[in-house]
Amino acid sequence: AFQPRSRPVLPCSDHGEQRPPPSTDVQTITCSLSLSWSLRRRSPRPSARTLSRRRAGAGAYCRERGEPGRYHVAMNERHFSDPTTWLQGNDLDPYRVAPDGLCWWCSAPATTREHKFKRTDLTQMWGDSPYLYWSSGNMERLTKINGPKSDVAKFGASLCLNCNGARSQPFDDAYVTYSRYVWRNMDALWRSRYIDMADIFGDSWSVEVPNLAKYFAKHIACRIVDDGFRVPPSVLDFLNGTTDRMPDMHMVLFKNRELRRYRRAGKKLGIEAAGLHTEPAAGDVSRSRKCLTMYSGASLVGFIGMKYRWEDGTTTADPFYAYQMARLHRRDKLPTV
Repeated sequence: AFQPRSRPVLPCSDHGEQRPPPSTDVQTITCSLSLSWSLRRRSPRPSARTLSRRRAGAGAYCRERGEPGRYHVAMNERHFSDPTTWLQGNDLDPYRVAPDGLCWWCSAPATTREHKFKRTDLTQMWGDSPYLYWSSGNMERLTKINGPKSDVAKFGASLCLNCNGARSQPFDDAYVTYSRYVWRNMDALWRSRYIDMADIFGDSWSVEVPNLAKYFAKHIACRIVDDGFRVPPSVLDFLNGTTDRMPDMHMVLFKNRELRRYRRAGKKLGIEAAGLHTEPAAGDVSRSRKCLTMYSGASLVGFIGMKYRWEDGTTTADPFYAYQMARLHRRDKLPTV
């Protein structure tokens, strides 16, 4: 399962250059092949028979478009398109760090679990439905979840109560404001090339946008730890306020055409198909250093998402949170770095 690969096409800014291929020491990996989302029904509630037919239609639509987990990996990251080249599962154990039960941020005992999807987003989707649906990998099997506190909606315990509470509360608040804006303006955002952060945060955008980025950084760190790797030092420096940006972490906002089509098809079937999504996590490891050297993934509200890539040694990241007018790329036309 080892195979050297060329540098991927991944986002950061409107401009960039293709870098030379890495050495044979670098190997492609995939950590968590799960594109997951939830669906909620419209009110008033249809009959059980009608619901069954609608869900079958939505599932058939997704399968017709291809398996979402594979599609999103292969969309513009060419070296991930062949699953036989992936290093995954137990083969990643030599590169992982042993869990120590401590908070990755402050080293206190880890007693709390970060949500994979923000609790406010799950509550937003709940509406008047008694449950949501959860799918991992493709739409062949849907699993009901009965509340925002469900274990499937959370990472493993990796933060202490303070770091996952008071210390990061400003970051969570900024994300909630951003998320509510996306929920309200989702369809209009499809026609936009930029998101004006002042429309979301007003005159305080220069303070709140970095807080939004810190929410994403905390979420990324929890996912990295959940996959068994060490949090990059630049993430800790950024969260601690030591630096005002992460030079090795690309972050870009984007809109996903396939998920927009899925949303529109769902509306025709009477389903409010504006879900929460995570793209598969993938990256690189160093065979000689036995450590993670690149980690990539994405999180979406509906079809509006944030794509990220941490890359060891990079110093030229040009992230969305450095601007008031943040570029909103198309997912299939992300810039190269």
